[in-house]
Amino acid sequence: MPRVSVIVAAHNAQATITRAVKSVVAQTMDDWELLVVDDCSTDGTVAILESLATRLGGRLKVLSTSTNQGPAMARNIGLEAASGEWIGFLDSDDEYLPDRLEMMLAATDERTDVVACAHLIVSTDGSERLRTPRRTGDLSGTEAAAATLAEEQTNYVWDKLFRARAITDLRFPPIRRAEDNVFTVSALSRARTVRYLSEPGIRYHVSPTSLTWGRVATRQETATLVDLLRQAVAEHTDAVTERALATSKTAAWLSVAHQGITAKPAAERIDHVRGCTRELSWGEIVDALRTHPLLGVAAGVMKLLPGPYATLYGAYASRVYGVEA
Repeated sequence: MPRVSVIVAAHNAQATITRAVKSVVAQTMDDWELLVVDDCSTDGTVAILESLATRLGGRLKVLSTSTNQGPAMARNIGLEAASGEWIGFLDSDDEYLPDRLEMMLAATDERTDVVACAHLIVSTDGSERLRTPRRTGDLSGTEAAAATLAEEQTNYVWDKLFRARAITDLRFPPIRRAEDNVFTVSALSRARTVRYLSEPGIRYHVSPTSLTWGRVATRQETATLVDLLRQAVAEHTDAVTERALATSKTAAWLSVAHQGITAKPAAERIDHVRGCTRELSWGEIVDALRTHPLLGVAAGVMKLLPGPYATLYGAYASRVYGVEA
């Protein structure tokens, strides 16, 4: 049994998949298996993976979906095939830092079920900046789930390692909108202890064509996401969690608004933003303001002044991420 199973979902990733694979091969801790699940690529991704698999022997296993189903289903195929004590995820356009696995495993003890690292954000111009957890150290699983819903900790899977036995029957939901958010909150709510580290373990590459930046989620997808997040913490509902859920809902609709601002034609952006604000009540925005002031202020400004907000966020996305609106 390998110490870590690393799962990569890939679709039309010929430009970046070699970099991703090599970042796992370069780990200072070499007790790992790498599972890359091709989601019906139509470019040269499969040929590249087959060549890499030949050179790496049994260390790299190439799996595939029967139809293009999105990263959630591809990752689930990887989970079914994984045999490691710990499970890690890597997007096909990102890369692990060389000591990621060694550093994160060294930080665990017998009660740690999830460990999360900081990450380097690489903008489209190649510049890097460090993003660390807002709070480092240990949280209980319930505390970590609430903090994640409240946008106080990251909701990604690619900056974490999950103890396999703690997520044995957990799978990504069949959605194409923030499926990693639902998986993460569900996994955290089961965990005994979650440990957050200040050291970076991954480079996250901003790409205007990625699912994060290049696609605008539908209202139905977003409503489904909000419902699934509530279900993920149904056993731990209290006043703190309720405020966190309101914050999470606010963040979800802000995210859709932001996607539209950066991806939709200029003539459609304000109507798109207005549609998002109609999904948020002032009560939810006030709850978000109490839990995460920046999100609450952003949502309030967006609801009151959708046009100026769209202009301001477009300028922010261009300056910080290099994504042109």
